[in-house]
Amino acid sequence: MKRIDVALFVCLLLASQISCKEEEVDPPDETLLAEAGFSPAWSPDGKEIAYIYEESLYLMNSDGSNKRELATDIMYPAIWSPSGDYMLYTGFSTRWELLRIDANGDNKTNLSGDTTMPNHASLSPDGQQIAFTTWDGDGTLSVMNADGTNLHTVITNVNTHQTPRWSPDMNRLLFTTGFDYDRDMYFINSDGSNLIRLPIDSVYEDDVQFSIDGTKVFISGNGDIFSVNCDGSGIINLTGGQGSNSNFQLSPDGTKVAFTTYRDGEEALYIMASDGSGQQRLAGPVSSSGISWSPDGKEIAFYFYQNNKDGIYSIRVAQ
Repeated sequence: MKRIDVALFVCLLLASQISCKEEEVDPPDETLLAEAGFSPAWSPDGKEIAYIYEESLYLMNSDGSNKRELATDIMYPAIWSPSGDYMLYTGFSTRWELLRIDANGDNKTNLSGDTTMPNHASLSPDGQQIAFTTWDGDGTLSVMNADGTNLHTVITNVNTHQTPRWSPDMNRLLFTTGFDYDRDMYFINSDGSNLIRLPIDSVYEDDVQFSIDGTKVFISGNGDIFSVNCDGSGIINLTGGQGSNSNFQLSPDGTKVAFTTYRDGEEALYIMASDGSGQQRLAGPVSSSGISWSPDGKEIAFYFYQNNKDGIYSIRVAQ
């Protein structure tokens, strides 16, 4: 009987040691993808991530392998087409250009022609149209087909350096206008008709994004992140004055918001529900630029900077 008890004790002890050993070698929450680079952008199929390194456009597998250079003249982060076949980016060689390049690096094309200083651009949800702003004097908002044809001005004198946003139904554009702390937010049809100001005077609109269903707008400004109905009613401060909050991105299903915040003496990556509840720290310290959700919403790629070293990491998000 004693021999059985001793044997059982030894088995339990070994099992406990094995269990402890397994816990010690659990992988960390954050995964290093690239030791240098910033502005990650996940491909629509989740298999690759585009990023910037030393003013070049790079592509790597989503696990960080197979890094390769696609272009050497990128100035603004790449935007994937919904199909994943190509990307858009703003580049500079002898002049500013809005460029299209195949995902394998072929067929780089200047879409903006002789347009003066195109910068921030966005693709329509169906990938058929591009909206972009320019720095020609007081600023212009323009739209063209995804192949660069049918370029036309939507509105001039908008004084905007922010990215215009397409509504999910593609019927209108959302953009900000103004500088410093005197900014306003407008809707406009892509043909330039039906200009409507979103009546919010209490918030300095830094960045704006439509909700997934198009009924609300999310805003970063005044150091916080807000949501508001598209008629200007029902504004909610989601971050509630906790730290200084910026650089947010909605999850693919619209239920969560990833954002950077300066709290407790450092800037960190946080996540919350789209109603502001459940705010949770994911990683830190991080830079206040470069957040990208994986298409399935299970991971976030982000830019990390500390002690003069930068890099791209990914972290899994609890479902």
